[in-house]
Amino acid sequence: MTRTYTEQALHIVERQLAVSKKDGTVARNRGIEFRPNGYIFSGNTRISKVSAVQTLAAKMEIEDKHPAFKEPKKTKSSGITWDKLNQATKDFFFELASQIYAATDDVNFENGHPPAARLGHDIPKISLQNAPRLSNLKKAGMMESGSWNSNVKSERWIMLTEQGLATYRAMHA
Repeated sequence: MTRTYTEQALHIVERQLAVSKKDGTVARNRGIEFRPNGYIFSGNTRISKVSAVQTLAAKMEIEDKHPAFKEPKKTKSSGITWDKLNQATKDFFFELASQIYAATDDVNFENGHPPAARLGHDIPKISLQNAPRLSNLKKAGMMESGSWNSNVKSERWIMLTEQGLATYRAMHA
């Protein structure tokens, strides 16, 4: 059984009010704020529960009919930067970057594509000791991994990002 936009919106409003009150925090959904004291705001204007349901239902209907109007998801920032990495992680970065450079045939990277290498083929697999370091390097925006260059799902590539490439070149210039 499919619920109407109004029924869905009513459920969301009640749930957000309950969560806000229980957690003591401001809950947000599609531009509407639900405060712990039970007040509801749209922008800087305080609105009633009925108005919140109507506004939310209208926004949900627009989203369903026009997917381009959906609010973009905000990505979480890990807060890790190159300066916050420990020396062992930085050393691992330079070791890994030099392995990627050595394994890459095309030494002219001016075409806008940083060098990439296949894990376990072009360069050795990452050890369990270095796995958290690689994770932190990805969070810091220095490396990326994925299977972009292959149709084989199990084939993983590792690549320097633009920031990682700049850092590597600066230290090895």
